Amino acid sequence: MIWSTNYGRLASQTLFTLFFAGRDFAPRCIIDDMNIQDYLQSHYIAAFGALADRIRDAGDLADECVIGWDSMNEPFEGLCGFVNLNVNPSAQGSTLRRGSCPTPAQSLRLGMGHAQTVDNWTFGSFGPRKKGTVTVDPKGCKMWADPETEPDGIHPVWGWRRDAGWKLGSCVWAQHGVWDVETGYVIIPDYFKNSPSDMDREVVFIEDYWRPHWQAFAARIRSAHPEAILFVAPPVFAPPPPIAESELKGRCCYSPHYYDGLTLIT
Repeated sequence: MIWSTNYGRLASQTLFTLFFAGRDFAPRCIIDDMNIQDYLQSHYIAAFGALADRIRDAGDLADECVIGWDSMNEPFEGLCGFVNLNVNPSAQGSTLRRGSCPTPAQSLRLGMGHAQTVDNWTFGSFGPRKKGTVTVDPKGCKMWADPETEPDGIHPVWGWRRDAGWKLGSCVWAQHGVWDVETGYVIIPDYFKNSPSDMDREVVFIEDYWRPHWQAFAARIRSAHPEAILFVAPPVFAPPPPIAESELKGRCCYSPHYYDGLTLIT
């Protein structure tokens, strides 16, 4: 693992997609009768809300010691908006290329234990460049949790119940018909490109998924800390979406993250 390339790995891509857009792209992923998006976001926001309540109840921390809240450090679109799973996106802000660089389709196969020959990138005095290929062989090991870890569909530690329609031990995207595990063929390469509710419209991650989460987070925090400064921090290099003044209330901080590529990659 190389920190600067982790956004391009299957685990990160899947988790961010489930968190922000599970209802649209992973409708089969149900836990405790909730879609995985609602399950993850509600627990995430509730945890921050409980902290905000404790700070409020302490009596002298809000606005003195704690002046602001960030909804999430360096969020990412996951696979949302990807035009073609057979190639890596090239727009600014996409995952940095260094070392092994599988396409999303190759990552899906790797996640199911299938060896793949992927592009290998290096970084020299003139920037990133492709340096041949490298074969990555998981030797049959899968990324996906073994069914035995949840007897009868219930997690033995955390107690959640997974819906029977969400099978452990198999790629969640294969279960949604995106690709075929046996052949490795990607059936719907543009699965994440369009909004399922409006197939004629391409997904805009920041407006469609990041902003609603930020709004829900902000509402919960402000219920305990009305004068809190809300940090607006969309994905790295990405401008923020329009947010109404009725929500910002003059109490916000635009806090984008920026990296100098040369310094980061070296």
